[in-house]
Amino acid sequence: MKNKKLVRSLVFAVLVFALLLTLCDLFEYNNDHSSQRLQTYQDLDRNSVDALILGTSGMDRFWIGAKAYEEHGMTVYPITVEAMPSWVTIPMLKEATKRQNPKVVVVDLRSFVGDYPSNSTKFDIHSRRAIDILDFFSLTRFEAIANTHKTIRLAEVEDAPVIDLSYFLTFIRYHGMWEEDGFSFDELKNPKSKYMGFYMHPTWTVSPMVDYTPTVDTDERIPLEPLCQYWLDEFLSYTEKQDYEVMFMQTPSTRTRNEAGRLNTLKDYLTEKGYECLVLDIDENIYDLETDFYNDGHVNYYGAEKFTEWFAKYLKENYELPDRRGDEKCEDWEGVYDVIKDQVKVYEESLAK
Repeated sequence: MKNKKLVRSLVFAVLVFALLLTLCDLFEYNNDHSSQRLQTYQDLDRNSVDALILGTSGMDRFWIGAKAYEEHGMTVYPITVEAMPSWVTIPMLKEATKRQNPKVVVVDLRSFVGDYPSNSTKFDIHSRRAIDILDFFSLTRFEAIANTHKTIRLAEVEDAPVIDLSYFLTFIRYHGMWEEDGFSFDELKNPKSKYMGFYMHPTWTVSPMVDYTPTVDTDERIPLEPLCQYWLDEFLSYTEKQDYEVMFMQTPSTRTRNEAGRLNTLKDYLTEKGYECLVLDIDENIYDLETDFYNDGHVNYYGAEKFTEWFAKYLKENYELPDRRGDEKCEDWEGVYDVIKDQVKVYEESLAK
């Protein structure tokens, strides 16, 4: 009798745990641009993407992949998360290369030059933006969680627990979605990006910048945050064993003294190790601060058009990316640039009213 009760208890516990995992998989906060961008990417045909852009919002606002495809035939896709922290760059790259075999990976320097979040709230937000878009049962997600906990310990983040089960069991974090009038089953849908990863927003896409902070020009070499340096070295150690080439880039933006000084240090460090490292300034011959940016660090659509035109030619000349137009594997790219331009017109008309 006791054995039967024990078996029943174990079966019940397994069923409850399975139900909890199912709820965690369903109830994640993943209906944002980053999750839609990754979902679209994961659904592309295998080996149809020849270059990846890995990084923060400083990439998906700048790069119009559909334009580069339409005009040059290249397939270059951004895998980005707002303020992507350095400790998740490796698992995000592993996720991105599961189905694709890129010739080159362009890495955003912004992930390695910032200040680490000083409190658990900011740290939690930065981490979950990346963790929550990864497939719930994927090894890359578990690696991102492990890296997050390691960083919590190393950084001694204020008020952060050593082990946070809500990273594993997301229902703990997002159970509030069950509240009355607080949840719709539409939120469980994970729609695909209609713009091949390019960020579109009803206001920011067509708005000019009102005020900006002038860039501080400096020759100083300001040290990186120790943990940024740590995760950069871990990233380099991982990528040097891969077949693709890696280059680093900072997109045009206005910069503070700390940002400029750290970028100087980072560029020296990477160049010495043999990596291509582009730190792009706001070239007034290309960009107009009054029309091409919507804030200090991001271009609007008009600035993205200019950046994409320049960087597509750069990639073509330096990495000899093939022309994929007409390739059956790349049919998903066809016509997307027209969709983007049509949507921009809608935004412009709405803003003009």
